[in-house]
Amino acid sequence: MTGFARELGFLIDLHRARRGGPAALARRRDARLAALVRHARTASPFYRALYRGLPAGDLPLADLPPVDKPQLMAHFDDWVTDPGVTRADLEAFVADPALIGVRYRGRYLAFTSSGTTGHPGLFLHDPDAVACYRALAGRIAGDAMDARRLLALLQRGSGPPSWWAAEAISPGPCGWNPNAAATGSGDAPCACSPCSSPWPSWWRP
Repeated sequence: MTGFARELGFLIDLHRARRGGPAALARRRDARLAALVRHARTASPFYRALYRGLPAGDLPLADLPPVDKPQLMAHFDDWVTDPGVTRADLEAFVADPALIGVRYRGRYLAFTSSGTTGHPGLFLHDPDAVACYRALAGRIAGDAMDARRLLALLQRGSGPPSWWAAEAISPGPCGWNPNAAATGSGDAPCACSPCSSPWPSWWRP
């Protein structure tokens, strides 16, 4: 699936979320959280061990034990859900200026935090996460134009409009685990609350 197709899919999903109302939003939030927890238990040795004593069924967010950045970075190789990703390899990658703008392992956008807290972080954003960020940026930009102008922009070419090109470079917005989408294989759905935000105000289905 192309990046633009992913972005369009997220925008359609945003529209469906708005039409469902608060109860539907709550159901999709809970379902996505449950899917993330199942994915973490299956693909991350760190989370599998952390959640070992928890019930096997779906759990509310408050029942999940919290983690912090130093804890995650100390167990980086067991935390990530892609077994091909290692901390040593990623640190060498981000330290090489010649690789700026290159996708790590041909798939991930890689970033580091400033380390002002004394614990620098490493963050990976997979294609689905990037598409989600772009779709959210598109939704925000859509508030500044009417439907006719947006349709004209979309019909002007096969690619996304220019305002759709901005990429978010900060960690993901998910309140449960800011980097859940970034460290996943791409199969786990995004549980970030902005992904269930209303469709632009000018849209009235």
